[in-house]
Amino acid sequence: MSVSRRCIDYLSYQVRNLRAIASIKVPVKKLHKRYAHIRHSLEELPLRDISSFNVRLASYFRSGNVQATWALFCHMHFSCCDLNAYTITPVLSACSALPGTKYGKQVHGLMIKTGVDAGTVAKTALMNLYSKYRCLGDSVRAFEEIELKDVVTWNAMISSFLRHGLAKDALHVFARMRR
Repeated sequence: MSVSRRCIDYLSYQVRNLRAIASIKVPVKKLHKRYAHIRHSLEELPLRDISSFNVRLASYFRSGNVQATWALFCHMHFSCCDLNAYTITPVLSACSALPGTKYGKQVHGLMIKTGVDAGTVAKTALMNLYSKYRCLGDSVRAFEEIELKDVVTWNAMISSFLRHGLAKDALHVFARMRR
């Protein structure tokens, strides 16, 4: 059995028996890096549920295919697929690579409109998106909306201020983090 066939069988098995999307993030990333021809096979997988969409979204984003990430996200949205944190996170990260804040703001608006519980990771991606485009007020608002801030979230906010030369604000956030 060829390596690509075994990889496809493994990926198909993982998608069918998916208990948590995180369990296949690393294998999908490794498959994309090692075998360029796997992408074609991945695209042939049927998109039957949110897990299938999310696997493909994460795969596109991790391989650097920002346009495909955005296109698949739009397809998901228009086919009335429910969104979740695993959907939103790679899309927001991909939006950071697209020009301007238009795409990121659309995703953020959709998050609010649909009431999707994006979780800490997706909201941190939202903070980074707004920070990249100097929308620090929006970045701070996203930060303040996070109830349980972890070290990554605090560091993202501190980095946002430092990226734009606002050392005093970064120190203020650092002092808050230490409390």
